[in-house]
Amino acid sequence: GYKMAREKESDILIAVGGGSVIDTAKGMNLLLSEGGDLMEDHQGAYLLERPLKNLITIPTTAGTGSEVTFAAVIRDSNQKLKVSFISPYISPNTAILDPEVTISCPPELTASTGMDALTHAIESIHSLQNEPITDALAIHAIKLIGGNLREAVNNGENIEARGNMLIAANMAGLAFTNALVGCVHAMAHALGGYYDVPHGIANSILLPYGMKYNLDYCNRYALVAKAFGINIEGLTKKEASRKAIDVVLKLTKDCGIPQKLREVGVKEEGLNKIAEISMYDGSMLNNPREAKVEEIEELLRKAY
Repeated sequence: GYKMAREKESDILIAVGGGSVIDTAKGMNLLLSEGGDLMEDHQGAYLLERPLKNLITIPTTAGTGSEVTFAAVIRDSNQKLKVSFISPYISPNTAILDPEVTISCPPELTASTGMDALTHAIESIHSLQNEPITDALAIHAIKLIGGNLREAVNNGENIEARGNMLIAANMAGLAFTNALVGCVHAMAHALGGYYDVPHGIANSILLPYGMKYNLDYCNRYALVAKAFGINIEGLTKKEASRKAIDVVLKLTKDCGIPQKLREVGVKEEGLNKIAEISMYDGSMLNNPREAKVEEIEELLRKAY
């Protein structure tokens, strides 16, 4: 695709697919505009100094929100790492949300991408960079996911559920691209790079454990519980937060998503390496609890 676009001197790219397809298109756009080697010359944050070519995105999964984010995450298979490219200039110019193109998405992928969107929303709420606008986006995204993900998984032809999930993923994408994410995404990136675990599945497995890890350092999960429709009247913030963790865990089970890392090809002897890689991920900087490598390894072992 990149070779053809370069030969034809294309000035517009159209990405039709899930988050990986859209992120790949972002990488292509970066190379078409700036040249060089993608991994050697362009990885990192805020390196671009000018807009890229026009990029139109049509997401076929409801999860990553990549159609509106200013980040691309691409796997470096040689280093077994997920590499990030971050800049406002990498954000697509146009996003078209059409639920019709998501109807063929199979239940397993619908579930895991939906949980990716939920992770974006929840981590943006507990991020150190949270603010009222991102909270509003994230909370409404959680409401939509709580009310529509099960239906989208169990009845994929329900166009209303599909549309609501696309909107939820989009809103969660807008939330986290501004508020950023935390330890769950840092670990998910490491697992995706090292063991090729699908991003949504890694996030889904780790999200309840990440919330428990942050519980004593974050009093904002009560917002999550309320967004899921839980009556938190009379509960302390910590009690309401535990309710939020329970409802997230139940959602993953209801959607048939694997519950443990051992179920998705992760090796126990590699958990220390995953913890070490996670600590170098920029997402850790915004986690409400300052992480230590031994704590992250312990968290991973609980999720194993």
